[in-house]
Amino acid sequence: FSHLPKLLELQMNKNKISTICSGAFYNLHSLYYLDLSNNLIQSLQNVDMKHLTSLQILYLSKNKISTIESVHFNHLKVLQKLDLSFNYISNFTSVAEGLKQLNQLHNLNISNNSIGDLRSNQTLLVLSSLNILDLSNNFISVLDLSQLYMPNLTGLNVMRNNLSSINGSTFINAPNLSDITFDGNPLNISVLLKIEIPNLTGLHLSSMRPALDYDLSIACQVFQSFPKLRMLDIKHSKIPVSKLHIISGCTNLTSLILSTSRLKKLVNTELQAFKYLEVLNLDKCKLKRIHNTAWIGLNFLRTLVLQRNGLSKLPNFLFSPLMNLRYLDLSKNHLTYINPGAFKGLHKLTHLILKNCKIAVITKNSFYHLWNLRYLDVQENSISLVKGKSFKELNRLETLLLSGNRIQTVQKFGLEGLKSLKTLSLSDNIIYKFKDNIFTGLTSLIHLNISRNKLTFNRHDSKRPFEMLKVLETLDISYQVRRYEDSVPETLFEGLGSLKKLDMKGISVSIFKNVSFSHLTNLTDLDLSETFDELDQHATVEFIRKFFQLSYLKLENNKIKDLPEDTFAHFRFLENLSLKNNELRNISQGLLMPLTNLRYFDATMNPISCSCENYWF
Repeated sequence: FSHLPKLLELQMNKNKISTICSGAFYNLHSLYYLDLSNNLIQSLQNVDMKHLTSLQILYLSKNKISTIESVHFNHLKVLQKLDLSFNYISNFTSVAEGLKQLNQLHNLNISNNSIGDLRSNQTLLVLSSLNILDLSNNFISVLDLSQLYMPNLTGLNVMRNNLSSINGSTFINAPNLSDITFDGNPLNISVLLKIEIPNLTGLHLSSMRPALDYDLSIACQVFQSFPKLRMLDIKHSKIPVSKLHIISGCTNLTSLILSTSRLKKLVNTELQAFKYLEVLNLDKCKLKRIHNTAWIGLNFLRTLVLQRNGLSKLPNFLFSPLMNLRYLDLSKNHLTYINPGAFKGLHKLTHLILKNCKIAVITKNSFYHLWNLRYLDVQENSISLVKGKSFKELNRLETLLLSGNRIQTVQKFGLEGLKSLKTLSLSDNIIYKFKDNIFTGLTSLIHLNISRNKLTFNRHDSKRPFEMLKVLETLDISYQVRRYEDSVPETLFEGLGSLKKLDMKGISVSIFKNVSFSHLTNLTDLDLSETFDELDQHATVEFIRKFFQLSYLKLENNKIKDLPEDTFAHFRFLENLSLKNNELRNISQGLLMPLTNLRYFDATMNPISCSCENYWF
């Protein structure tokens, strides 16, 4: 790579690299990102890194590295992130010793190795800039970091080790530690009683052995010893609903994660004492019944996650006590019907997630009380028809996701009232046509995804379906299952003067032979992958030449065997070109010579031959 001194990113992951020669990175002074993960590298001992003076991110995960002793990391003065996960490293001290000179290293991942002992016979080692240290999935039985000085460490992950003991002074040299993950260890919580972590705000104690409910009085003493504790993650805790008040009595939590706890029902005031709670996660808690009394006292709650439960109906006024709720996730329940009365009182709700709930119908009253909503996700349900005025009350909605349903038709006025909508996704449905002016009123729409439907865009459909979308910037019409082979009308893209990105992959461009692209004066990004199967070389090249103003062009999976040297003769703005997965054997220098602004070129998965024509390449 010595002839590429301005190279910024280099990805060589998922190869079979076992050895790195000493001069492999010669002259790569500008490189800031290097990915060598998923290879067969056993040693870094002879790797010369002195030219990688700008490297900030280095991935070495999923190799066979057993030691980094004598590895010269000192040249990586601006390295910020190092990933050594999924290797065979057993000596943690050698890692710390090798990295001690890196004064900008913020994130170190040594998870999934063979580290069993953290202790060292050496003097105090300093990792002055480290913020995040991941030691999860090793074989550590005693947590002892007392010989490491990490003044800026804020996050430590030691989940799923064999941790049963903690050195009493292990955190003295990490005065700013604020978040620790102990999940999945055989660690009795009483071990934490005499441990001082003065700035601890987040504590993860999921799937502990013994379980947290073993002695809640001891757990409370531990929580009280951390006066700044605000976030508690106790998934799989086995704490019964009736005892949740014990935790609330000894904490001032703002975030509580109870996911995968067997709560089954919330009908009383078990949560009332969590009066400062802002985030509550009840994901996969087997909840089948909830009464609104469960939320009494939660006046500051902003985020409520109830996904993956067994809720089949939402009673009237279910969430009415939660007057400050902003985010509600009800995805993956069994809510075939949306009861609008359940949302009464949620005047501050901005995000509602109803993904994969088996919802069959949306009516004009479904979201009547949610006039402040900004984001609505109703993907992967069983909706077959978007009825008129279904979203009429949602005039502040900015994102509407309806992908993965069974929608065949969007009725007239089906999108009425969505004057603030910026993103609309109707992909992965079975829509076969849009009626005239169906997008009228979507005056703010910027992103539209209608991919993977059955749209034909032929003379029987609206001739100008996008005419009213004056500010639309991205349009995805890819992978349509067409019933007819007749061509598309010339006026298809009229009105799209603001369009910047168009995705047409998976549709034969032969049906667009009569379409005028002259309206797309601001188009800079075009995906024409999987579109040229039916065209000869001349027709292919002529179609490509229509888009000389582009900055980004994808021509992947097109079975292209050859491109004339003058194909891109007028593409003086092109920065990114992908010819991935074609049948190119030769790439002449003349083909790319006119592309003076080209910064990224992908020709992978082509049968490129070792020939004189490719020598330059």
